[in-house]
Amino acid sequence: MKWGILATGTIAKKFASTVEQMGAEGEQFVAVGSRYLESAQAFAQQYGIPRCYDSYEALAADPEVEAIYIATPNTLHYENCKLCLEQGKHVLCEKPFTIDPEQAQQLYRENTAVLSELLPKLTKRQQLVEEHARLDTLYRMASGNVSGARMDLETYVQRYYLEKILQSANCRFYEMSAGQFELRMYELEKAGEGKNRGLDLMVYSNVTGKEREVRTLSGGESFMAALSLALGMADQIQESSSAIRLDMMFIDEGFGSLDEHSRSQAVRVLQKMAGGSRLIGIISHVTELKQEIEDQLIVRKDETGSHVRWQIS
Repeated sequence: MKWGILATGTIAKKFASTVEQMGAEGEQFVAVGSRYLESAQAFAQQYGIPRCYDSYEALAADPEVEAIYIATPNTLHYENCKLCLEQGKHVLCEKPFTIDPEQAQQLYRENTAVLSELLPKLTKRQQLVEEHARLDTLYRMASGNVSGARMDLETYVQRYYLEKILQSANCRFYEMSAGQFELRMYELEKAGEGKNRGLDLMVYSNVTGKEREVRTLSGGESFMAALSLALGMADQIQESSSAIRLDMMFIDEGFGSLDEHSRSQAVRVLQKMAGGSRLIGIISHVTELKQEIEDQLIVRKDETGSHVRWQIS
């Protein structure tokens, strides 16, 4: 609201100082009026007000002023309020409003007449304010500046695709972990808070019924989670584009961190995937994998160099 101050006495200074201390958003002083120009100029300089007038009539006629604070002596309240209302201004008047009931009733009648004239303008102004609020919210959401959250629009869209990847990944992770774990995203309300950027994951334990951070997974569990995510991403790439087929996949190392049971679970999942037309290659130095994989390309190194040979079942 753009304010004008009518009169420059002690009470007007208290009002101006209080508004300044409150730091109320959207409230600003744009003009001050007094019977004496020097008084108005001094007041304007003290409170950083851009315009000053040497009459109340000039202040009330200022088209930029939306509301006027009246701080004149009590006997002048009626005529000052009447002047401002006739100019279509909002009025905040120090008490008493008037010195007798008849004056108050007269101002009420005049205020009602002015309000009926202003109502269409006020309605249009409110519509503009609401439209501005919608556009401002959209802008802040797109720029990632909503209620302190740091999630931008790009991350919001990525969460949609990550959720689809997790659906496929958790089918594999559940089987590899013998039904213990599944991966979950942070809830949207918490995404973007603190160090979380909106795409962070949690691991849910079906044993304890609780969530914990993925960094608490063991080395073997982390490998199974990463492998599941990679396989889930491959599934979604193929599903989202019929022109892309991933017929071959190579997995380099990682099996050394698994115990025997977990390794067998992981290999069994991969063997199911390779049962169709997809070729899956595992690059590993783990000797125990030889018992799990039937077809092998064995690489040996000696003093003459590296040698390869196929071992086909």
